[in-house]
Amino acid sequence: MTKQTLHSSLARQTEVSLSDPDRDRLAAMGAEVAISLYRASAEEKALENYVMSPYSVTAAFAMLYAGAKGQTAAEIAEALAYSELGNDMHRLLNATDLELETRGEGAKGKDGADFELVTANSRFVQSGISGWSQEWLDTLALNYGAGAHEVDFNGNSKAAADTINEWASQSTRGKINEVVMPQLIKSWVLALANATYFNAAWQHPFDAKQTQDEPFMLTEGSEVSVPMMHVEENFGYSKGEGYQAVSLPYDDADLSFVAILPEQDLPSLRAQLSAEKLREILSGINIRKVDLFMPSFSIQTEINLKKILMSLGVKQAFSDEADLSGIHPELPLTVSDATQKAIIDVNESGTEAAAVTVIGAGVTSVDPNAPVRVRFDRPFLYCIVDKPTGQVLFMGHLADPSAE
Repeated sequence: MTKQTLHSSLARQTEVSLSDPDRDRLAAMGAEVAISLYRASAEEKALENYVMSPYSVTAAFAMLYAGAKGQTAAEIAEALAYSELGNDMHRLLNATDLELETRGEGAKGKDGADFELVTANSRFVQSGISGWSQEWLDTLALNYGAGAHEVDFNGNSKAAADTINEWASQSTRGKINEVVMPQLIKSWVLALANATYFNAAWQHPFDAKQTQDEPFMLTEGSEVSVPMMHVEENFGYSKGEGYQAVSLPYDDADLSFVAILPEQDLPSLRAQLSAEKLREILSGINIRKVDLFMPSFSIQTEINLKKILMSLGVKQAFSDEADLSGIHPELPLTVSDATQKAIIDVNESGTEAAAVTVIGAGVTSVDPNAPVRVRFDRPFLYCIVDKPTGQVLFMGHLADPSAE
């Protein structure tokens, strides 16, 4: 083995910007990966509440992709729409990440907190292993700001798990405290992780005094009583074949919560959902008066990304034939596990959401002045979107607001 290499001497590139064509490519990628991941994962949770962060998956796997070669790289690029960004992918994701960090100056967060939109990347490497590719280390340093932590996955898996979990907790303000368990990581030599944390107040808060228990129709036809928030305000609104959508801006107007109400039921809407459909919904939103009823809710989800990505065609990375030689030219690395934990909490004052992704490698036509009434009183889709970059930070559906 060659000399010990854990770090890069290069600093992150911060003088990067996005052109209008760059933003178009990013928006296409963001919609495609969000829909692909959602459709591949949400079917088995159709009757459960669900949240995930497509953006966190994109960032975490981009660090893996930076060292993937051949068919391994091609499969990852196809499944996660990196091919939309071409050879400039790492620069564009870096610019996106840096731009997201500028959101919310002077804005408020949920429940009296400060606005926060934070993304963090890190890698955890087995102590004693040398020879990590300098080109890969430099790519991560320049574009992802990913520092390194030396841990002993094999000899002290509890301490290694504690290190990863502490990083996840700090990066999500204590919202996600455990993402790995010692018994899971004993065979790892490398872990790549992204944490995405979001806390924002509504631009037009709901009045808690108007919240009252009302019925919510479940997919199978029964009803539950849930706290239904209410506000009448100018919101973004669109109506198309099979859906109505309402866009609720946060205190930083670049970000919004888009709730998509199916005309029939959630399975029917999910069946017709595509990247093009999502972009159609988002681009068709116009400001009008909306008399809005929406439940408050809180969701936690744990996602097996390995299963999802394999269903999307990422096969070789999880096999003994994986080519991750751009990460380490001598170790026959293969991806052992890929998981995400995500949470979202929506109430009268705003939204708090967090996600941690870990990859473990071992060897309508009406009077425009009249408010349109929209009642989200049955299962619906939602996403949190950064409008300037088109990135879908979080996406999911609400099946039963009464479920814990």
